[in-house]
Amino acid sequence: MGLASMTQRKGDKMADAKTKKTVVGPHEFIQALEHPTRQADALVLNDLYKRITGYEPRMWGPNDYRVRSLQLHL
Repeated sequence: MGLASMTQRKGDKMADAKTKKTVVGPHEFIQALEHPTRQADALVLNDLYKRITGYEPRMWGPNDYRVRSLQLHL
């Protein structure tokens, strides 16, 4: 029995997710950071996360950066 079946009654609709993928990519988001040290750190972390997980990062909302299950709020 999955979590959805335990928390959702038959016939009830699930709510839409509040956070959705954005059209702005992580690289554009990082380039827009004003603080040069924060920007440099974010570029290093972006590369590190991609190499470790093998997945491309995505932006979810205006400042929500995720690589699969890793999540980083800048």
